[in-house]
Amino acid sequence: MTQDSPPPLPLRFRWERDTRYYEAPVGQDLWNDWIITLVWGRRNSRMGQIRRIPCESYEDATRKLADVQHQRLRRGYTEVVGM
Repeated sequence: MTQDSPPPLPLRFRWERDTRYYEAPVGQDLWNDWIITLVWGRRNSRMGQIRRIPCESYEDATRKLADVQHQRLRRGYTEVVGM
């Protein structure tokens, strides 16, 4: 896949545990660089945090996203399907 071709599917994952949530959408910035935007906090609260992880390619982003998913599941989060 080249840098300019669109991804096969949009990637956006969400995990929840008790009152906590964690989201990880994959997208491109203004310069067409791939990034994972990690967003986490408490549900029903405006407080939270954001961190962006730069990726070299779409494939690199999917590998890093798999690592994030593994860590979330290991920490007791469950994946929210169909958000």
